[in-house]
Amino acid sequence: KGISSGNPTAERNHLYERTDAYFVDYSLMGLMVHQNYPKVVNQRFLKTKASQNLQGELECLKGLYEATQCMSDFTMAEDLVRSQQSWGLLPLCSVLATKTGYHAGGESGG
Repeated sequence: KGISSGNPTAERNHLYERTDAYFVDYSLMGLMVHQNYPKVVNQRFLKTKASQNLQGELECLKGLYEATQCMSDFTMAEDLVRSQQSWGLLPLCSVLATKTGYHAGGESGG
């Protein structure tokens, strides 16, 4: 089920579900996302490349770029949580981890 369904209430609820999943173990989830998002993008890229869709390849690379930007922001926010005990940034971290999955895997989130 993707994040973008056209129904704002469903989109919001689905985003809440994904960000809530981050808090199952917030000390581990960021690492899991960081380790796996390149694999998700690579799978999408290889499928697109096999179909010789140049526009699709560019979209995959753009998704990789956006996912990498999100993980970079995530790392900075998480560092503030750990080093300065800025626990108020944890919701931001959960949204950034979710956004990374969205960019890496498309609407299905990987």
